[in-house]
Amino acid sequence: LEMCPESSAKGPTKNRWHLDVRLEAGDDAEALIAGILARGGREIDLGQGDLPWTVHADPSGNEFCLLPARS
Repeated sequence: LEMCPESSAKGPTKNRWHLDVRLEAGDDAEALIAGILARGGREIDLGQGDLPWTVHADPSGNEFCLLPARS
């Protein structure tokens, strides 16, 4: 999976798909989030409250979730 820039942002329309990325046991969530930010992504708050996952957007604004490993 790779984050690549597009010629224009997604705009006000809904994503055609939604990606949930589940971490494996032992994955470093902070390092993964740092990598997302370094590649032009950002963490966003969609009003999800106190849930165990974080929501991010790629450089074009497409949202995806980073879920913790299953326990």
